[in-house]
Amino acid sequence: MIHETILHQKENNEFSESFLKENGQKFSNQCIQVLRLLYKGMKLTAKQTNDILNIADGGRRLRDLFAFRSDVKKQVRYTNGKKEGVEYFLDIPKQPTKLDLQIWWDEHLKEKPLTIPQQLSLYENQYRDA
Repeated sequence: MIHETILHQKENNEFSESFLKENGQKFSNQCIQVLRLLYKGMKLTAKQTNDILNIADGGRRLRDLFAFRSDVKKQVRYTNGKKEGVEYFLDIPKQPTKLDLQIWWDEHLKEKPLTIPQQLSLYENQYRDA
């Protein structure tokens, strides 16, 4: 089964289109392998993807993932002010630590509650506009 949500479906000429249809399953599996590496926290370039997975066009698989998944991000790498290449990585939100939660709770406790008249005015304003 080809993963249509990962792999591009259209090529710009008939030969490439038929090649894509013949090898679609293989390309989909390669996309999944690349995605597994990204989930491990790796930042990958096309060359690194080719070397690690021993595939011919790791750059194409990275571009497919970038196009179809919102959590895959890319960033240009510079060395000494010169563009070196593009890195792809996953932007996975981190869960808050216990310290983060404790800080949030302490700030929450410092907030002054609304008085009863203030609460009533909020309630009245909400239903007056309706």
